Amino acid sequence: MSVGRMSLVSNADHYFTIAVDECSDWRMNGILFHERVSGICFGSVQELILNIDQILDDVGSPKQTLQMRCFPGIIPSDFTVNRYSGEPRKGNAETFTVCIQYRYHAGWQGTVSWRNGEKREAFESELQLLQLIKGGVNRTFPETGEEGGLNSCHLTVADYDLGKFIGGYQSISANKTRQFHTPVDLASTLQCFMEGNGTGLSSDLSMEPGIKASFSIKIMYRERATWQGVVYWREGREQLSFRSFKELLHMVTLAVESDSSKVEAVLQ
Repeated sequence: MSVGRMSLVSNADHYFTIAVDECSDWRMNGILFHERVSGICFGSVQELILNIDQILDDVGSPKQTLQMRCFPGIIPSDFTVNRYSGEPRKGNAETFTVCIQYRYHAGWQGTVSWRNGEKREAFESELQLLQLIKGGVNRTFPETGEEGGLNSCHLTVADYDLGKFIGGYQSISANKTRQFHTPVDLASTLQCFMEGNGTGLSSDLSMEPGIKASFSIKIMYRERATWQGVVYWREGREQLSFRSFKELLHMVTLAVESDSSKVEAVLQ
C-alpha cells in the first residue's frame, strides 16, 4: 500500500478517523479513514497499527525517530490491505478522531477525541491510545499507570492471522493462565493479561497441540505510558529488547509469520 510521497505535508495528514464497530477485551474491528486513502477495514489492533504506520511512512510525517526492531533472519514483508468501498461512516460502537503528532520512543504521541468532540484526551503511546479507545467504547477507564500488573509471561501461538491468534498466556509467578481456542485479538488480550484488567478471558480447556511459535516476555519498565523489556523467541533461540508495546507486537507478529526453517537457514 502506498499513498505516494508528497513534497508538502499538511496538518490534516496527521489526522485519522477510526470508526470502531466492535471493541472488547477479545477483539477490535472497524474502518480506518484518512484524507489520502480510501477507507481501510481492520479486524485487529495490529492491523490498525500497521495501516496507520504505513500511511504515515508514505506521507513522510511525523517521521519515526527509531527504526523498529525485529529478530535476526526475519525480513519484514508487505501486508494485505482490506479496502472499504463504501461511503465514509461512523462506527457502530464509537467514532474516534486521532491526531498523531509525533512518533518518538518506537510509539505514537498525540490526541484522540470522541462523542462528537465532547471528549478529548492526550496519549503518550499507542498502548494508552488503545486503552482510551476501549474506555471510550465501553464507558469504563481502568486505572493504569507505570506501576502494577504482571512483569512476565509466556505466550504460545498455535495459529495466527492479521493480528488474531489462537493460543494462550501463562504467568508462573502469578499462577495465572489464559487460553483461547477461537481467534482473538493478540494486542487486546496481551494488554489485558499483563495489566490484569481483562474480564471473562479464562478457559478450562487444555491447550491443543501444534504450537507455531512461543515467546517469553519480561516487562522491566513501564515508562512513557508503555512497556520496555525483553522478549525471547524460543523457536528462533533469539532474545531482543523492546522499547514499546508497539515494538513488542512488531517483533512477535513478524516471528510468528516467518517460516522458521528459512530463518534457521539464514542464521546458520
